[in-house]
Amino acid sequence: MTRLTMTKLVVADLERSVAFYAAVCGFKETGRFSAGPMTEAIMASADGKGAGLVILTDDTSPAPGECILVFDTDDLAGMAARIEANGGKTTTPITRLDQMGISFAMFTDNEGHIVEGIQRH
Repeated sequence: MTRLTMTKLVVADLERSVAFYAAVCGFKETGRFSAGPMTEAIMASADGKGAGLVILTDDTSPAPGECILVFDTDDLAGMAARIEANGGKTTTPITRLDQMGISFAMFTDNEGHIVEGIQRH
């Protein structure tokens, strides 16, 4: 099964955007991490209901304003195969992040939009 888990919003100014969504939506920052040129701030509603918002900066790609659809799946390899079979591409192969208890992979869909798959351990 594959479920839409969160949306990632690419921004130019991480701190300003975190402050904006905290003030406007009441989101709280629940975590932050960096990997290479990317820094992600993980935001959640105060009541913990609903999908999360991850605000990230990444100087390599994509352009500010692009959203990343994040899907939680029980079979990341199967998701990768389905994406490839339907015109998408793998941009980051399946990578295990033991410190976060997940594996993830990055893809583009058939029109070049960014999709991330996450499998929890």
